[in-house]
Amino acid sequence: MGTAEELIRNYVDATSAADGEKAAALSADDLVIELPDGATLEGKEGARQFAAKHGEIDGRKQSVRLTALEARGQDRFVATLEMSSREIASDEVLYSMDVGSVFEVRDGLVARNRVFPSPDEAAAAAG
Repeated sequence: MGTAEELIRNYVDATSAADGEKAAALSADDLVIELPDGATLEGKEGARQFAAKHGEIDGRKQSVRLTALEARGQDRFVATLEMSSREIASDEVLYSMDVGSVFEVRDGLVARNRVFPSPDEAAAAAG
């Protein structure tokens, strides 16, 4: 079994690759993903749906890369992620920006992922 940091990195990588099965395998059965617009995705199916948002859509691919991870206790972490969107045909970067997330880990699985528009908002929410 790896560390919580490795788990989060693998989860982010799976989500970015639109690999819903791998993201679900790294998620608790009762996973809760809270999105900035107030929407909530739940369980392993929620992990699959969240990963699907990172697949190719209308000739574009959204991806996310973990750039920093800070422990805020044994099971809570604040992440800075670089989110980008590329035009598949030209490989042109349409946008790239830093976003934030608060992850909670339980029993070696991601139990909660709260997504924020900025790393500062994630850090403030984590306390």
